[in-house]
Order: sequence, then C-alpha cells, then structure tokens
Amino acid sequence: MIRGISTALIVGAIGIVIHIVLMFVRPAKNRLRSMAICYILSLPFVYLVCCWLSPQASTAFSAAPLLGLIHAYVLHLLIFFLYAEFFYAFDRAVTLQLLVEILKQDDPTSEQLKETCSFEELIQERLKVLESNNFIVQREGRWRLKVKGAFFARTMKISSFLFRTQSQRERN
Repeated sequence: MIRGISTALIVGAIGIVIHIVLMFVRPAKNRLRSMAICYILSLPFVYLVCCWLSPQASTAFSAAPLLGLIHAYVLHLLIFFLYAEFFYAFDRAVTLQLLVEILKQDDPTSEQLKETCSFEELIQERLKVLESNNFIVQREGRWRLKVKGAFFARTMKISSFLFRTQSQRERN
C-alpha cells in the first residue's frame, strides 16, 4: 500500500509539473484535453515507478505487489481529479479574480473595482468561453444551449438536486 501511495504521489507530481511547464511554454486551447493527455501518457510510468520502488514486484505478481499497483493507479486517478479541480477553481473563479484585483490595487473602493473588473466583462468573457467550447450558440441576439451544453446543464441540475446544493443566489 505504501508503495502504491508513493508511486502515485511521485508520478502525479511529475505529471503536474510537466503539464504546468507545458502550459507556460505553449498554452493549449483546450486545457482539459491537455490535462487528460498528460494523464494518459503518465499511466505507463505508474507501473514502471511501482516496479522501480519494489524490484520483486516486477518478477512475481503476488497479491501484495498487485494490490500496491492497484492503489497506485486509483490514487493517481484521484490526484488527477484533484489537480483538475484546483486548476479550474483558480482559472474560472470570479471571487478569486476579485481578490487578485484587490491585491493589485491595494485597498480599492467599489468604484475602482467596477472600473477595472466590470461584471459585464466577466459575463461576456464566460459567454465567449462557453461558445468556443460548443456549450452555447448565439442566434438572433439570444443565447441557446447546444446539445453538449444542455447535457451538462441537466447533469448539474440533477447533481445539485441529489447533493442538495444551492446556487450563490439561493444561499443569501
């Protein structure tokens, strides 16, 4: 089990560092796709690192080495999901964008924040991202869900019902 945890942490950390470096060198248009490609390419290295950490695991597949390998793959998948969650939480969060603006401006007033970080611009930016990722389309001045967007919206509606979550508007 320790071998599996160590393997997942080593390969996951190396994969995350490689992805971050690649995003600085050549930013991908579809970041989730680039993350998934890095994850898929790292899968053989989970086996190699697990064998490297325990040489007897490569020669005899007893229950203990196999269990360590299973732990490694499962934890590696969970690390990938955690990285994706953090990546998109920082990339897309409006609240974090506001905090960064407050940090840059050194205690701004509400009016100063509205000038540099307007709500309308944030909404337009989000709509452009949704449109470029084929979630929505604009026709005759109205935004309409595409098949992918409708599927995602229904999935989110069902999951928010199941987990009894509320939107920010409903919480206040």
